Amino acid sequence: MVRHGYLNCNSCHTTMVGGGLLNEYGRSLSREILSQPSLLGVPVTEGDERAGYGLLRTPEWLLLGGDVRLLQTFMESKKASRGRFMIMQMDLDGSAQVSKMIRVFASIGRVLPKDSDATAMDFVTSPRHGVELALTKAEDVNHVTLRFGRFMPGYGIGFVEHTLVTRQLLDFQPGQERYAAELAWADDHTSVIATGIGAQVDRAKQSRTKRETGGIIQLATALGEHAKVGANYYQTQIEAGTRRIYGAFANVGFSKTWYGLLELDKPQTPTGKWGLVEIFKVGYEIKQGLHLIGIEEFANLNTEKSNPKFDAYSAGAEWFPRPHWDLYGLYRKERDTNISNDFNDVVWLIAHFYL
Repeated sequence: MVRHGYLNCNSCHTTMVGGGLLNEYGRSLSREILSQPSLLGVPVTEGDERAGYGLLRTPEWLLLGGDVRLLQTFMESKKASRGRFMIMQMDLDGSAQVSKMIRVFASIGRVLPKDSDATAMDFVTSPRHGVELALTKAEDVNHVTLRFGRFMPGYGIGFVEHTLVTRQLLDFQPGQERYAAELAWADDHTSVIATGIGAQVDRAKQSRTKRETGGIIQLATALGEHAKVGANYYQTQIEAGTRRIYGAFANVGFSKTWYGLLELDKPQTPTGKWGLVEIFKVGYEIKQGLHLIGIEEFANLNTEKSNPKFDAYSAGAEWFPRPHWDLYGLYRKERDTNISNDFNDVVWLIAHFYL
């Protein structure tokens, strides 16, 4: 969206960090500039973007939404060929503006545990819930909010492809939300988000938490009208010791059709070893609603050694045929030298429906 001049996440979403539930303006933009204007000769009409295609009529103070993401993968290596179908996400979200100052949010959804030996293969849980206080008026240039509860904290770029290295290796996947308090300030060009973390959700056992206390600071600023850059610092105490991450990111609209996203992170494990995790994603909009995508990824969690490391190169397309729909296909060459020095051939097919 930055190539269209939208530099702050809360232009379209209910929080300054972005992701998740769309506000009404974000829904209108999904119809006007994101989705294909017609499909098989049938034009998109005003109202198609509303919750449940307009069937879920709610009062002005209540927003409802939901997401279903399905993933089919195919992997070919010298040793084996396999495929896997996965329900990546199945959530319902709600946000209630109970007063001018107070907003309550909650969700219910399905989480696939990380550990294959978990007692159940999925859980019904509440990935996000809490309260947000607006400390300034809606018409003010400077916006300040205080949010506390369970949510994914603001760090780097919140790629929806949660298996990309910056989300997977740094513990920002679904089911790894934090119990936290977040103070955020933003104007039209700059934002500062400070998060205090009290615990991390245990992805293998959603009813439990893992010890993690500390905080994150994120600063981001606009460079002109179509680019935003930022930096993060993450430090927490976990059971194994101190965890630190330094990071920087950029979201750039090169033109009305070309755009790029870059994130570089330098994580330190509790053993004191420094690593490097990096991703660069570039996109080109062929026509409204249809994009070509290229992604490069690299990760080495101990840069004192050249191996083991992970690297991947992907090319594909993303199609928004109508409001509420996002179809995504990628062909990947990926290698994990901890397993083999050979590249594997991988295909991702993702279908996303948002309510």
